[in-house]
Amino acid sequence: NNLPKAHEMYGVKDHAMFAAWVKNKPVAIIVVDNYITQRPITEQQLEALRLFIGYVGLAIENTRLNEALKSELNLQKLAEEKESSRRALLEKIVRLGQFVTERQDLRTTLYKIWQSVRHDLDFDRPAIFLYDPEQNIMNGSYGTNRDGEMVEEWNNRIHLDENSVASTSLKNAILLKNKNYI
Repeated sequence: NNLPKAHEMYGVKDHAMFAAWVKNKPVAIIVVDNYITQRPITEQQLEALRLFIGYVGLAIENTRLNEALKSELNLQKLAEEKESSRRALLEKIVRLGQFVTERQDLRTTLYKIWQSVRHDLDFDRPAIFLYDPEQNIMNGSYGTNRDGEMVEEWNNRIHLDENSVASTSLKNAILLKNKNYI
């Protein structure tokens, strides 16, 4: 490739991007490559990741919904006494939600997703970006360095209104809803 040596994609021969969707909105993108081992990405790996991406969208959405409920519950705890019946109802909903889903925060959910893609699906370098439609950006979460180690990329932002290679690739992954990998 014609990238400078300092570019994080320098030397990458194969990579793929999958968008995770909930209903009609993208919620995340997983980017993978096999830079470290230089193995080609197999159709079997792509199919496994394509199937897994549906669970990724649900896991992120469920976690966000659970966090929203917990946040609302915390606000309700500060409310006046006349809101106590509503608070009791929200507490019941949160308890039921925790009963039917594993209780975890968004970072833990994304960490588990990264671990699954890296180790269970056997990709060298996964990266997970969360789509923020209000700001039209992709927010980094967990990625992988050139040695295959997990790195936190919480301050990494990709503005989708830019014309960079990364921005164009991510926009294409989001737009290719029916074609799950590029």
